[in-house]
Order: sequence, then C-alpha cells, then structure tokens
Amino acid sequence: MTATPTPPVPPAAATAAARGPIRNTLESFGMAVLMAILLKYFALEAYVIPTPSMQPTLMGSPKEGESDRILVDKVYYLMHEPERWDIAVFRYPVRQIQSYVKRIVGVGGDRLKIAGGNLYNVSADGKTLTILRKPERLEGTLWREIYPMRRRLAIHERGGDPWAAPSADEVFGNYWNRVSGKWEIDGEGTWIGTPSGSGKLITTAQKLGASNNYSDGYDLTTASLLRKSRAGGRSIEKTDEGHDGVQDLRLGVALRPDKAPAKVVLAIDITSLKRTFELVLEGGKGVLVATDKKSGKVARSEPFDLAVPAGSSTEIGLSRLDDRLAAFHRGRCVQRFDVDAFAIHEHLDVASVVPRIEIHTDGPCRLASVRIERDLHYINSGNPEIIEVPAGHFYMMGDNTLGSADSRDWRAVRIGIDAQGRIVDPEQHKGDASVRVVWGNKRTKPLESADLPHDDDNPVPLRYRDKVVFVDQLGETRGLDAKIDPKQWGRDTNGNGPGGATAPFVQFYNPDGKTTWIAHEEPRSFVPRAHIEGRPIARFLRALPFKLTAWIR
Repeated sequence: MTATPTPPVPPAAATAAARGPIRNTLESFGMAVLMAILLKYFALEAYVIPTPSMQPTLMGSPKEGESDRILVDKVYYLMHEPERWDIAVFRYPVRQIQSYVKRIVGVGGDRLKIAGGNLYNVSADGKTLTILRKPERLEGTLWREIYPMRRRLAIHERGGDPWAAPSADEVFGNYWNRVSGKWEIDGEGTWIGTPSGSGKLITTAQKLGASNNYSDGYDLTTASLLRKSRAGGRSIEKTDEGHDGVQDLRLGVALRPDKAPAKVVLAIDITSLKRTFELVLEGGKGVLVATDKKSGKVARSEPFDLAVPAGSSTEIGLSRLDDRLAAFHRGRCVQRFDVDAFAIHEHLDVASVVPRIEIHTDGPCRLASVRIERDLHYINSGNPEIIEVPAGHFYMMGDNTLGSADSRDWRAVRIGIDAQGRIVDPEQHKGDASVRVVWGNKRTKPLESADLPHDDDNPVPLRYRDKVVFVDQLGETRGLDAKIDPKQWGRDTNGNGPGGATAPFVQFYNPDGKTTWIAHEEPRSFVPRAHIEGRPIARFLRALPFKLTAWIR
C-alpha cells in the first residue's frame, strides 16, 4: 500500500489555525464593528423623526405614537449638488450638533417670495415674479385629501362609521350645494343627479371650505389625535382651521351618464377675484380654460381628445398647481396648460375658493369617487417680503407648513458670560477680556406653559433657582447664574407669548438685581452647503420600526 502524502497547509490557513478560534472570532467581530461605523458615518445612517415639521410626508409625533425611521444616503451629496425640492438632512445652523430634515425650497441666488401659498423668484427690479414649480415626480406625493376625508373625520370623532354611505342631507347640507338639478345619494354612496328644466346639473363645494387645515393628509386616527392634542381645552372643531383659502386644488370624479352629456365642466372658482379655472369637455374634446371676468381676459389650451360616453363610467380630473392647469383621465395627465398670467399672489378667504361640477345633460347622471385634494400651502411667518438666499446656502421649509420650525423662524440669541459664570449683557462689557460672548438657538416660551421643555428650547430658566441652562451653537451646555422676571420671560413687549411681532423674549436682570437688559438676536435662516449631510432614501413602517415600506422622493 502506498501512503498518500498529507497536502501542505496553505499559509493563511496555518496562520488562522495558529491564532485560534477565539482570536478569529474577536477579529471578525472587530472588523464588523469597524465596517458598521464606517458605513454609519460615511455612507448610510438611520434616523428617527422626532418632530412634526415634515408631516405627513415624514411622521414625527412621539406623543401620538407616530415616528418614522428614515435611511439616509450620506454619499449622494458628495457627488451631486442639492437641488430645490429635495428632502435633505443637515446640521441645524444654530445648534450644529443637531441634525434636521426639511425640504429645500430656496437655493443660492434666489430672491424668494411666498405669495398665495406658492413660491416665486423675484427679479432684481422687483417687477417680475417667476413661479417655482414642483417637478412632476413630486406631484402625486404632496396632494392631501380634504373631501371626503374631512367629512369622514367629523363622523369618526362623533363615534360613527366614517365609511358608511352618507345621506344626501349630510353631504349637501354640510359640504356641497345643490345649485341646479335634483341631487340624491343611493345606499352605496353614489351621487345621482337629475337635471332640472334648464338641463343643467351644478353642485359646488363652497360649504367645504378649501382651507389649509393642520390635520389634512393623515389617516383618521392620527388626524383625530393631532386635533385633540392641539385643542388644549378649546373646541376641537376650531383647532386646525387654516388661515388661508388654498388655490391649488385637484378635483376628481367618475361620471356615468344615462345620456351622453352635451357639456361637462370641472372648475375651481376664485369668487373674490372673479377668476375661474376650468376643464371643459364638449363634443368628444377637452380644453383647459382660465378666465378673469374683471378684465375679460381668457386663455385656452390646445384641445385634446376626452369624451364622456353614455352608459359607462369615465374618470376625469382637473388640477390647479403652481399656476398650471392639468386635465386627467383615469388618473393619467392628458394635458397641461400654464396660466402664469392668471397668477394669484393675494391672501384668499377660505370661502372664496369654490370647486364646481357642472353637467349639461337631458337625463340622470351618476357621480362616484368625488374627491378634492389640496397642495402644500406655504405661508410667510414674519420673514422679509423678499428672502435673498446667499450663494452657497439653502432655505429650508417643512411640509407641515402650519407646524414647522424652519428657515422662516430660526433665530440666534447672544449673551455674555463673566468670570463668575453669570449671564451679563455683552454690549455693556465690550472690550472686557473676562467676558466671553456666545451665540445659541433662540426658542423661548412662557414659564407657565404646560408643555415640557422641547429639545430645541433655549435658553431654559430653572424655576426658583436663579439659574439658566444655555446651549451654544456648537452644542456646549452650560448652567449659568442669571435672574429673570418669570412674568415677562418668553413674552413680547405687549405681553403675548412667542410669535408676537415686537418679540424681545429673552430678558435678564443685570448683576445689580434692579435693572434689566434684552439679549440681542438675529435671524439665522440659511443652511451652508457644508452643513448638508445626506438625502433620505427610504422610510420604515411606522408601526413596525424595522420593516422597510416606502422610498422617499
């Protein structure tokens, strides 16, 4: 028998065997930890959304049990420049250890103006406003249903079944008007319109109120929780009513006429300005029309094919978005038409924005899936009329335009700290080398506020101790000696809480304990390019934190 020689052990295997299994395991574990750290800091990182500023795009309401987890790509902006409408993660300008997530709405060189709920660039001479339109890839993600969702929300809060078929009295008594014809609703929730002698069926949603409500865009349970949370003892019906009429709406319906209608009109009427934006279907063709009845000016798109035949259901829709009209058939856009010449920059009363459905027919017509949605509605909260964005900087806003602390509100407050660790007025100690001047985020509230301090609150007085906690813009936290007037802290000079126009909220006593001084503050509205950290690419399911459910656009 011939002995088979033992094959030589490869050097690497011999080395591994010499190290032993424990060392191999530790080295593998260490390499895995190192790779995870490198991945976290230089490639991908998961974040929890702690605030509601980007709702409902990204949920962040721990109090209501709704906080998204997002996966952030930290490599993308190393190779690409941030663009308008991107959602970006960045370092907060006045507390740079803290990361924020907002939408980029202004880029370097912009002269931004917020008007009529939209964003415009203003020319150097101030005479020309150019609309900043959202890209088409975003349109479907930002619409917020207001009908029938508001009707369902009201029923849900009364303890009823929000998905049960409504009665005609409920719908046409509270949300829509019977302008012409007889309107009924069957047991399945389908509207049935029977024309009057004029041959017209007309209904308008003036009673609905096209307002920018805080609770729009959420599911019923979350919307109700948000409303109750914001009520604070007030009537829940008055907690989230928006201040403006929203002009950018999308109106949709599925029509099933017994006889082919001579004409169908979907419209958004701005009654206070006598302007009308319409989708008109007639003779198998459609056209988008903008009309200013005051001046007599009319603009029409090129005609396109779109018929409403008898006996079958036809889904049609009209949107007005960023000074552009669009017509839809079965959810697909079939025509767009820019109406910049009919732009609305004014504040609109809620009741002056009126969706309208008009059908010219000789027989009954069934309407299903009647739906109204609204776009984001931007508001200017105390900013200059024209916001000039410096080169290399960005202007950020949250999608929750009624509840977002963003570039519109960020301010820094300045204090002096003497050698004894007391807060002093830096203006009174100019040239004093023993006094250190520091800046920090300025966000104050009255001491009697029932809410617990927020992470961004600064400075924060400690009751009954003559101490103030101050966090500077680099994140260093200090407990400093300072005396305040509890009755004036967090109020403006008129005695109002935060948000007042006269606004010196941060007031201290001088060390003599008799005289007071008001801390200097200034806006810090813009995010430098170097502070942009990454782009969210995916959202995790809210109820199950570790299951990936949606990509972010």
